[in-house]
Amino acid sequence: MLRITERLNRLSSKQHEDDRRGVSDTKVIESLAGFIKKLLNTRVNTVSMDVGFGIPEIDLSSGLVDEDDRRALLGLIEKLIKTYDKRVKSIAGSLTEVNNIIVVMAFRLQIETREGLNFRLNGRLRADNTFEVESK
Repeated sequence: MLRITERLNRLSSKQHEDDRRGVSDTKVIESLAGFIKKLLNTRVNTVSMDVGFGIPEIDLSSGLVDEDDRRALLGLIEKLIKTYDKRVKSIAGSLTEVNNIIVVMAFRLQIETREGLNFRLNGRLRADNTFEVESK
C-alpha cells in the first residue's frame, strides 16, 4: 500500500492502469524505503505536528564507538519505523560490516508488511549525520 500522498499524486498522473491492477511490490518497497529515509533524516522537534517524529541528533564527535551504541541506535530505528509506518507488521535489524570511511554505521532491515510482503532494506549512517536507505 502506498502512502496517501503517493496515491493522490498517482490520480493526477497517467498511471491509472496501475491503480486498477494494484500496486506492484517494487513500488511499495520504494515507498517504504523513501519514507524510512525521510524519517531517519528528520530530527526530533523539527516537525510541529509531531515533535517526536524523527531521530534525535546523533553526536558523532564522541562517535558510535562500540557495538552497544550501534545496537541501541538500531533498536531506536526499528522502534521509530514501527511507530510511524503502519504498513510495517514486523521488522528485524542487524548490523553489517562498514567498509567505507565516510560511513559510521551500516545495517540491514528485514521487513514484513501487513499485506505479507517480505523484503530487505540496506541502510547507512554517514559521517555527515545523514542516513541512506536503499532496497538493493
